[in-house]
Amino acid sequence: MPVTGSAGPVRVELSDPPEGIAIDSVSLFDKGLVLLLRGDAEKAKPGLKRNLIASASQQRTLTEKDGKTRQYRSVLGTLPAIPFEVVKRQRPAEK
Repeated sequence: MPVTGSAGPVRVELSDPPEGIAIDSVSLFDKGLVLLLRGDAEKAKPGLKRNLIASASQQRTLTEKDGKTRQYRSVLGTLPAIPFEVVKRQRPAEK
């Protein structure tokens, strides 16, 4: 995606996510972004398996010829489908 870190914050939204799956954070990384998802163990049960659809936008500032500025949201696009599966967390064996 054409993401410019100096242009403004990037916002990513999930389209119709299942209950218990949400975006935890979005970070810019090498002309792209890293999306960290979080699952709520009470709502997203093991075995839930789907694709997530996410859209990204960026807050930008435009300076007019008269010097006035205005904020606008630039739609960056829809990310490729993100497959996921909720699995039961395995705890490491104690020594």
